Parts: sequence; C-alpha cells; structure tokens
Amino acid sequence: MRILLLTRGFTRNGGIGCYVQDLTALLQAAGHQVAVICSEGGSKAGAARVEQVAGFDEFENTGARMSRERVLALAAEFDPEAILIHAMDDFDLERLLREKYAVGRFVRERPATSPLHGIGMRS
Repeated sequence: MRILLLTRGFTRNGGIGCYVQDLTALLQAAGHQVAVICSEGGSKAGAARVEQVAGFDEFENTGARMSRERVLALAAEFDPEAILIHAMDDFDLERLLREKYAVGRFVRERPATSPLHGIGMRS
C-alpha cells in the first residue's frame, strides 16, 4: 500500500518527529511504500521519500496557498492509497485531500485539557 504521512516535525528530537519516524520505519518493514511531507526536519528515513514544505501545516501562513498547492502536487505525484495526518492545523488543506484520498487523522488529547475530561471517567 502507498501511504503518505503529513506531519509538522520529522526529526529525532522527541515527540511528533520521533513518533512519525518510527511509524514510517514500521510501515516500511511491513512492506508498504511510504512518503512523508513535513514542515520541519526532513531527515531521510530508510527508503521513504521525505519532502519538506515549510509552513504547510499552519492554517494562517502567509504562503498557505502556495504550500497547499505544493502538498497537493506532491500527493498527486505519489498517488497514495491512504494519507495519515499528524499535527496539521490547515483544515482547508485537509478538506481538499479528503475530496480525493482516504484520509485519517491522528488525534491526541491530554486528559487534563480534553473537552471530554472527566466524562464517564472514575476518579
């Protein structure tokens, strides 16, 4: 399967970057073709194609239109069967991707800041 990962960071300095790099390696080990588009980092991860598009993950970015167009062009070139989004705030770009591809979004909430915190939870 061709899987495209969209993420803010793709570095080994912890957090999102490490998680997505580890996920990339696991997906490749399972036999998938993986490409990554990130706004920060861009270090190579095995055989994965890694493209850096600065600021594409931000909704209010002065170059948002150009960033969106670049990400859409890269996606069309890779022609993924699935896209996984992690830490991207440009919901217009996400909407455009969903019109053409199967898109999943990683959602991580800290329990104390989640709007659902305490609902159905025992103390």
